[in-house]
Amino acid sequence: MFHCLLIIAILGWSICPAVLGQLLHRRVDPSVLEEDLTFDTNTIPLVDNGGAALVDLNFSPNVVFSPDPRKAFVSYPGSHKVLVFDLIEGTPLQPTPLIEVPDNPALITLTPDGKKIAVVSLFLQNNLPQSGEIFEGENVGAISIIDVETLAVQTLNLTEVFFSFANNIVFSADSQTGFVASSGTDQILRFDVDSATEITPRLDMIEGTRPSSITMSPDFSFFVAVLVGSNSLPVQDVADSLQVIDTGSFMVTRGIVPTLEDPLFPPHGFVVANTLAISADGKYGLIADQELSSASFQPEAFIDHALLLDLETGETVQVFDIAGLSGPSFLVPGGKHFVTLSGGAVAVTDIQAQELTVVPTPFFLTGFRPTTRPAFASDGSRMYVASATRDFLLDFDINQGVFTRFVDIGPGVEREANGVTFTVPAGTLDLAWAPNLSLFTAVKFNANVIDVFRDTRRFWIPRLLSDEEFFTGITLANNSPRVATVATTALDTTGRPLVNDPDTEDLVDFVQPEDIVLGTDQQTSFTIRELVQATPNSTIDGWLSFDS
Repeated sequence: MFHCLLIIAILGWSICPAVLGQLLHRRVDPSVLEEDLTFDTNTIPLVDNGGAALVDLNFSPNVVFSPDPRKAFVSYPGSHKVLVFDLIEGTPLQPTPLIEVPDNPALITLTPDGKKIAVVSLFLQNNLPQSGEIFEGENVGAISIIDVETLAVQTLNLTEVFFSFANNIVFSADSQTGFVASSGTDQILRFDVDSATEITPRLDMIEGTRPSSITMSPDFSFFVAVLVGSNSLPVQDVADSLQVIDTGSFMVTRGIVPTLEDPLFPPHGFVVANTLAISADGKYGLIADQELSSASFQPEAFIDHALLLDLETGETVQVFDIAGLSGPSFLVPGGKHFVTLSGGAVAVTDIQAQELTVVPTPFFLTGFRPTTRPAFASDGSRMYVASATRDFLLDFDINQGVFTRFVDIGPGVEREANGVTFTVPAGTLDLAWAPNLSLFTAVKFNANVIDVFRDTRRFWIPRLLSDEEFFTGITLANNSPRVATVATTALDTTGRPLVNDPDTEDLVDFVQPEDIVLGTDQQTSFTIRELVQATPNSTIDGWLSFDS
C-alpha cells in the first residue's frame, strides 16, 4: 500500500510563500569561439592552500558594462584579448566578440560619460629581466582605448613604464583625461583620451615607493594613489603612504602616513591588494594593511588593521582590528558604509558612527582571496561575495550586518599535471552588478568562463520521499498573467544537489529535472520519481528547489 504526500505550489503574485534567491542565468564560455582563452598568465591555479602564505595573488580581471547595459567587457590577460559579450543572452557579441589588444590586458575602466573603456596592457614577458650583461626588462606598456559603441581601438604605446596588475585607470569628470600609475618606475601618468597620447611631464614618486591602485574622489577633484613600497626601499626612512593628487594641477597636495599606536613593524604593510575606498563626500577614506599577516606563513591567523582616515587633514581617525590577509575596501552604494574583505571575514564600517563590525560568517564558507571583489545591489542593501577556493556565493544584508545565505556555484575544474588529474575550484574572484538589471556576473578564474546570475524567487517543497511505502506527488499551477519558467533542482537531505551513486556507475539513478514552462492558468502534476526519472526500486529522500 502506498501513502501519497500531495503538495501543491501556486505560482502567483503575492499568495505564494517564497524567499529571494539567485539562479544561474547564463554561462559565457569563449570556447564556443574555438578559442582557448585564459584569465591566468601562468600555470599556477587558484587553490585552497590551507591558510599558507600566498605565492600567487591570482589577480582577476574585472567585468564592466555599457550604459544600456546589454554589452559587457572582460579582459583575458593570458590571451591578449578583450571579450565582448551580450549580458542578456550570455553569448559572445557578434560580429566582433574578441578585440585584439597588446599583451596581457588587465583591469578595465569605463569613462564617466560611458562612451569608452580603457585597459592597461602589462607586457609581462617583455618586462621580465633577461639574463646577460644588463639584467633588466624592456620597460614597455600600452593603454588601449575602445569605443563602447563601435568597438574601434586606439592604442597608446608607452616606454619607460612597468605596469602591474594593480595599476588601474581613473578618469577626469569630463572623460578627457586618464590617469594611471606605473609601479615599476614609481610614476603617475596622464593621457588624452580622444587622441590616445601621453600628457607630459609625469609625476615622480620617491624611488621604490611603488604606486599601485588609484581611487578617484566622487567629485573628481582629487585622486589618491596607494604607495606600497618595495624591498629596495628602507621603510624606516620612507613609510608606505597615500598620496593625494589634485586632478587639475596634477600635483601632490598631501601625503598621508597613517599612525598606529604600537606598530610591531615600520608602517604599514600595504600590499597591492589593499585598495582605498573614499566616502561620498570625499572627506573620509578607509584602507586595510597587512602589517602582520604579510610576514606570516599562516596569514589568516593574524590580525591586520583597517585604517579610517580624514583625507582633508591627513589624520588617522580610527584604527580597527580585522582578520588577517586583508584585501580591498569598497564604498557601498548609498554612501553609508565601507566594506573591507579579509581572507576569512567581512568587515562593515559605519561611516557616520565611525564603527566597524565584523560580520559573523561560517568559517567553512569563507575562502576569500586578496583580489576578491564583491557585487552590491544598487541600493546598497545587499552584497554578494564569492568564496574563491570553495566555490560558494555568499549573500550579506549590509544594513543589518548579517550573513544570510550561501549558494554552491561550482563545479570545480579538472586539471592535469605530470599525468595526474586533479580538481581545483572554479575560482570565482570578481563579481559585478549590472546597472538597471537584476543580474550580476562572476569571473571564474580557473574555469575561464563568466557566469551570469539573476535574482529569483525560491520556492521550497518541504520534503520529498519515494520508496516502497511513500511517494510524493506535486502539482504546479500558474495563476499569474505571464508565462512562468520553473527551474527545479533535486537536493539531498544536506541541501546539496543530488548526485548518482558512485557504486552504480553503469546505471543512471536519476537525472536533474529540466525547466518546466507553464502558460497562464496552466497546471501540471507529477510524482518526484517521474520528475527525476529515477530507476525502479530506488529510494529518494530530500528536497526540491523551485526557482521561477
